[in-house]
Amino acid sequence: SLEPCCHYGKTPPCADLIIEKGIPNVVICNRDPFPAVDGKGIEKLQAAGVNVSYGLLNEQGRWLNRRFFTYHESKRPYVFLKWAMTHDGYIDRLRKDASESPLRISTNESLIEMHKFRAGESAILVGTNTALMDNPSLTVRYVQGKQPIRILLDRELKVSQNAKLYDRSCMTYVITKQKPTNTYPNIEYLECEFFGDGRVNLDSLLTVLYEKGIESLIVEGGRLFHQSFIDANLWDEVRIECNHSLVVGNGVKAPSFHTENPNVQKYHYQVIGDNDISFYRRC
Repeated sequence: SLEPCCHYGKTPPCADLIIEKGIPNVVICNRDPFPAVDGKGIEKLQAAGVNVSYGLLNEQGRWLNRRFFTYHESKRPYVFLKWAMTHDGYIDRLRKDASESPLRISTNESLIEMHKFRAGESAILVGTNTALMDNPSLTVRYVQGKQPIRILLDRELKVSQNAKLYDRSCMTYVITKQKPTNTYPNIEYLECEFFGDGRVNLDSLLTVLYEKGIESLIVEGGRLFHQSFIDANLWDEVRIECNHSLVVGNGVKAPSFHTENPNVQKYHYQVIGDNDISFYRRC
């Protein structure tokens, strides 16, 4: 689907192997935007006498490799927003502090699907309030798979070192205003730009993560955190799980996301018992 590489990276050049094996015709969906390739693979094949065609099923190829293209063309990770809500549109009950457990919206079956999703992406991000109120692990537990890099946005380092995110079980980045001097295994502190009112500069945040090589990012957390990405138009896909058997009457409202927007396309729908997951993308 993607132009064969012509450089040494994690693997030797694909173009060299094609030439070595004498493959006479190569059909490519998309030219590779990565600077080390960017047409050079095509040129190398053509110079060796290989008949190269590209552009066939271009859009399908871009969708297949959408994380890769966003990372190299937009210089940021491909951003997924994800939340679960009740039938009447709430993501949590109103809680005074962390002693009150969060509202359980997902089922055991839908949690398995969400953990499959986690295992397929590079990193997962939460903000300070979610870390303080929910003490999440952000690990893959219900299925076998790789652990995403955990990212905690914590401007003032309010989250305790005893939190699950600091258990050092997998790589964790802590995004803060000023890095501390102490170091721990599997914990890395990264500096980011914040506005005067304490809000994170999302462009700065995504640039920091891009520079760390993070190709895709799942955003979890509260309403305001998700809303900031929506309002800044810094998202690529939204996945909304709805529990149709659960009605609470009041609580924390789900983010405001206008599915009727002509630039938003619903591309998939999955039913898991009483819950369903709607998948949206920007278009």
